[in-house]
Amino acid sequence: MVFINQAGGSGQTYISTTPTLSGGSGQTYISTTPALSGGSGQTYISTTPTLSGGSGQTYISTTPTLSGGSGQTYISTTPTLSGGSGQTYISTTPTLSGGSGQTYISTTPTLSGGSGQTYISITPTLSGGSGQTYISTTPTLSGGSGQTYISTTPTLSGGSGQTYISTTPTLSGGSGQTYISTTPTLSGCSGQTYISTTPTLSGGSGQTYISTTPTLSGGSGQTYINTTPTLSGGSGQTYISTTPTLSGGSGQTYISTTPTLSGCSGQTYISTTPTLSGCSGQTYISTTPTLSGGSGQTYISTTPTLSGCSGQTSVPHRLYQVVVVRPTSVPH
Repeated sequence: MVFINQAGGSGQTYISTTPTLSGGSGQTYISTTPALSGGSGQTYISTTPTLSGGSGQTYISTTPTLSGGSGQTYISTTPTLSGGSGQTYISTTPTLSGGSGQTYISTTPTLSGGSGQTYISITPTLSGGSGQTYISTTPTLSGGSGQTYISTTPTLSGGSGQTYISTTPTLSGGSGQTYISTTPTLSGCSGQTYISTTPTLSGGSGQTYISTTPTLSGGSGQTYINTTPTLSGGSGQTYISTTPTLSGGSGQTYISTTPTLSGCSGQTYISTTPTLSGCSGQTYISTTPTLSGGSGQTYISTTPTLSGCSGQTSVPHRLYQVVVVRPTSVPH
């Protein structure tokens, strides 16, 4: 147990268990622990990783700065690095500043059972408001080589009561799996909510998920709810989606259930969803098709643009055409 210098406030506590370095050569641990300043009742609790059983392991972490408010709490459990060579964990944790009652809770991934595993994450900045909450469960990387997880999580700024809840995918059982996601920016109003369940990638090699989620700005009560597809049971599966922009009005709602891709190789889903702008009460509801049981299935759809008036509703009900082709190459 180490107590750092108490500066600028009362009741500051820092508790840290630093790593065990054993069983290998070339192990390195570099950490800059937080500065606690400018408030009362600040608490930082961290359990740092165990490095064992391999060579060339590296852990580099810059932990947060807690300043400018009362009752700030940071709780983090960092990963276990074991059973392989060349493991690397690089993380920049958040800055908590400018408000009271800020809370950051994160459980970071376990890296085990393979070589060359890499986890790179930039976590959010919480600033300029009260009662901000960020809860995230990051993925488990296990059972394969060359797994990569790259994520840039959202910026929460300029309002009160903002909430971001995300469950990111599980990568397991294959090689070369990649997950790249840019999550939304919540800004400029109160009561914004983003709820997303991202896909499960399992049972195949070369799986790729690329998604750009929406920007919510300029209105009150905006809600985005999206359930993205499950990719399983084949190689070279690709899901590419550009979801809508919600701007310039109040009460906008987008609800979409996207397709299930299962049981074959080379499946491709490409969809451009609508833009909702310039009016209130717009609603878009769409249920897209299920693609299953064949090779080279392709679904391409451009959904409508809703703009310039109130109360627009689009409910697609036409039978979509499914074109079966044999892909010339496996997408990555």
